[in-house]
Amino acid sequence: MDQNNLKLLLEKLRTKVRDSSGKIREGELISMINMIARAEMKLRNSNNGNIEKFEKEILKFIEEE
Repeated sequence: MDQNNLKLLLEKLRTKVRDSSGKIREGELISMINMIARAEMKLRNSNNGNIEKFEKEILKFIEEE
């Protein structure tokens, strides 16, 4: 994943955890933190450092409604 795609992905995550007034939605933020922690644990356990798995977890979170 190049830097521009990473920036876009991070912006989508920021948007996902904020409501229309810009306030952080606590439930969404907690879900995002849990998702990132799970993805990181999976990466550590796999020992191959495959970032694609992490990207898929993030994208799955972004697309959930």
